[in-house]
Amino acid sequence: MSYEYIKPTGIHLEITRRCTLKCPKCPRTTLKGMYDPNTDLSLDAIKNLLNKNKFDLIECCGNLGDPIYHPQALEIFKYLSDNSKSLMINTNGSGKKMSWWSKYYNAIDKKDITVFGVDGLKDTSKLYRVNQNWDSVFEAMKLGASLGHKVVWQWIPFSFNEHQIPEARLIAKRYNIQFLIFKSERWDKDDPMKPGNKELYIENESFLDKITE
Repeated sequence: MSYEYIKPTGIHLEITRRCTLKCPKCPRTTLKGMYDPNTDLSLDAIKNLLNKNKFDLIECCGNLGDPIYHPQALEIFKYLSDNSKSLMINTNGSGKKMSWWSKYYNAIDKKDITVFGVDGLKDTSKLYRVNQNWDSVFEAMKLGASLGHKVVWQWIPFSFNEHQIPEARLIAKRYNIQFLIFKSERWDKDDPMKPGNKELYIENESFLDKITE
């Protein structure tokens, strides 16, 4: 029997395990103490990978960390942008000054996509994205959109924010930001965070049971 090798066209890079937030359903919280939270993928390792492989899409969406907190984040993002057809960065967007975001948008190309995880308006996003500064994050989003970059507002529906979705869509449209609903399956039995609208979540078995088996 022979097998045909299919070359991958995209790759997800977990470049760091660092993060400043304490989201209750994140593995950083549920699996705390089971891994080193300050591990980083070196720029040399990234260059070695891309010297041997070419990808159309490179995505940096941390499962255990947020890519913007890598000590060499800006240098890495520029290298990835220069060496792919498209780069997608997923981030909570917190803890960075506007001067950093100016450098960030200058480092990447306008073909690239920045996805901000902001699950609510100013009064609700922090209920899940614990420690997130809504005002500073939204300023970073507006800056990118004003510069002509592709900016996505990713919103996970919860019981405390589902009523705000129509207002958020209007705000996103006003600033030329794409609004994206991301339906979660990380629910426990009788989870108080689960939306009341069944169209806004994915039903699944207990999330905590799944990750601790």
